[in-house]
Amino acid sequence: IRLTKTIHDCLDSKKQDECFYYTKESKYYKWLQESVIKEDTIYQIRRIYIRENKSNLCPTLTANMETGGHNVPIIRDDFGIRKLTPRECFNFQGYPASFKLPKLSNSKLYIQAGNSITLPLVKRIADEKLLEGYDLACSQGCEMQVIATIGKTDIDYLNPNYEIAKEADWDEDIELFSKYDCPLMLVDEFIVDAYDWRLTSKILSSINDTGALSGLITAFPLKTTTLIPENLDMNLFDFYMVPFNAISYMMDITAFNASQREEFKEKLTSLNKKVIASRIMACGVLKPKEAFEFYKNIDYVDLISIGVAKVEEAREDFTLLKEY
Repeated sequence: IRLTKTIHDCLDSKKQDECFYYTKESKYYKWLQESVIKEDTIYQIRRIYIRENKSNLCPTLTANMETGGHNVPIIRDDFGIRKLTPRECFNFQGYPASFKLPKLSNSKLYIQAGNSITLPLVKRIADEKLLEGYDLACSQGCEMQVIATIGKTDIDYLNPNYEIAKEADWDEDIELFSKYDCPLMLVDEFIVDAYDWRLTSKILSSINDTGALSGLITAFPLKTTTLIPENLDMNLFDFYMVPFNAISYMMDITAFNASQREEFKEKLTSLNKKVIASRIMACGVLKPKEAFEFYKNIDYVDLISIGVAKVEEAREDFTLLKEY
């Protein structure tokens, strides 16, 4: 794939906060002065050397930046040698300039950037390729089942246009996943959260006609949970997926003290549906053990959804999960 941007498209040329610059007090200062000599290259500190990315690309951003593992990538600008800022890390992951960083410490933001998917890359990956991988895994003896999202689109996740989301070819999705004996199909959050209840009901009915179980996904667990009983036939669906984590990150709840958690529990349980919790690790802000410890005391969630980026990560998470 031909590149259309350079690293300078993602870097901020203005002077950054002093906390990002290496000073003479840093144990790496002399080492960096000798090795970080180009302004069109990104570097990384390794145990015994400074690595220059000679391809003029940004190296892989990892979730252990600033946590004692791989350090944040380094550049030389007009004002000195510094780390990439969290904003620049999100730029390299393809987030638009309009994306507002959450009000978290820099260390937490680095973790989130490292845990993030690269948005433009995801848009280039066709669903057919994912299904080819699934077919290949099954042919080699891997026992899996597809839980499908119906009506998924490539609209901007951070600034969604719900009217465009409603135009998704959801009927084609249902037809496709019916061929995979899919036990559960969930209506995508951008359709559900458009609050076009007639459309949502139509999609749910079409899913039910296939013999699969049906459900809803929402990005707004408090608002949507309140609206559902007033606007939707509760017999149309069986499952309900909501973002739910200990710090209420990516939830429409500003705080999550004991009384608010109780209120949230009452709303969820009043639906009398199987609840699937997503974003349980708050997009990398929480470590797996912290997330699982929280769920140890939650008795109204039936399933959890975990995203993994590599085999080692999956092995670690599921091994730990067995302890809970």
